Amino acid sequence: MKKYFLLAILAGASVFVSAQTFKLSGHVRSGISTAFDGAKGEDNDDINSFSAATWTKGDYFGDDEFSRIRLDGEFFGTEKKFGASIRYQYAGSFDKIAFSDKQITYANAWGKFLDQKLFVSGGRIKDMFFTSTGFEQFTFITKKTGGYAVYSIMPELKIGGAIVQDYLYSYSKGEKFYPRKNGYDNGTKEFGKNAFVGGINFTKDFFSFRGAIAAAGAGYANVNLKFANGIKFSAEGIYQKQKTRNEFRMGKAEIQKMKSAQFVFVENIEYTGIDKLLLGIASYQHFKDETYTDKDGDTLNFFSIIPAVKYNLLDSLSFSVESTIRIFDSRYKGDTDTYANIIPRADFEIAKGFTATVYGDISTDTDRRKNSIGAGVCVVF
Repeated sequence: MKKYFLLAILAGASVFVSAQTFKLSGHVRSGISTAFDGAKGEDNDDINSFSAATWTKGDYFGDDEFSRIRLDGEFFGTEKKFGASIRYQYAGSFDKIAFSDKQITYANAWGKFLDQKLFVSGGRIKDMFFTSTGFEQFTFITKKTGGYAVYSIMPELKIGGAIVQDYLYSYSKGEKFYPRKNGYDNGTKEFGKNAFVGGINFTKDFFSFRGAIAAAGAGYANVNLKFANGIKFSAEGIYQKQKTRNEFRMGKAEIQKMKSAQFVFVENIEYTGIDKLLLGIASYQHFKDETYTDKDGDTLNFFSIIPAVKYNLLDSLSFSVESTIRIFDSRYKGDTDTYANIIPRADFEIAKGFTATVYGDISTDTDRRKNSIGAGVCVVF
């Protein structure tokens, strides 16, 4: 009898599992680079710095530059009415990998209700609705702990809100801290309005709009346009109040390339109307950026322009060139001269999912950025 009961359980489990879907994907990438920095060795001979933490360089095609391990797990239930997502990601040199909870980018479960018009998710959040989809991709809730709900008013329009514990005060021994300070974390929070984030998503044909407001004192908006002649345009803007701008983690990079500015605007336009050719340009405007101050300590503005071109010579071989041009406020206490770096690059797909890259990084001011060369490989699965 026990044997038949066990067989019945196994049969039922197999039917359940067959109705579910689990997908594992990700990539592993690594590289080496050498910077010609003119440092001197013990015998006063020239030496160059070497790094095994850089996959490739570039603000347009570089994708945050660092060597990386990424594993994505996705589970979908019956008719995709419920599921779960998890991502493990390590970025940096592979010679000193050490596990930490910060490497779990997100781990959350979700479900759909009310004829699948209501989406509810909780855990370490993966935002699938309100993260901006422009060049920088601002977000207030991805990688944060809490929960969020999204309601589809119509297929094109979704609104929602989140409760995020990361923006709350922690307290210990009668003292408040914002954000949590190293040395303690008993998991206790003082609940308040800072936890709330609201968002909107409207997508219709060639146009989309996304935006979010955080009660802690920040907001962003994003507009995307697509045209039939191969032109795509995106614009993003973010505002952070003085006291909160250092607490928000903006964008997709594990080591964020953006500086702490009160206002940031980002524009990107791409043209792909010519076969095998991509032409693009991105632009950043940072206002009241605390990285750049005058002699009195007042925050200043900073701008950068990133033109780029890529040509697919073969299905497995492409060449690209990009440049980042940096423009400084004339009141900056440091060097105010405009300078740029230029990155020529070649990508060769050796096999499906396996790409090798070689590049150079040429600087017009080697005092502020050194020339370098490098190579990397990436396996996508």
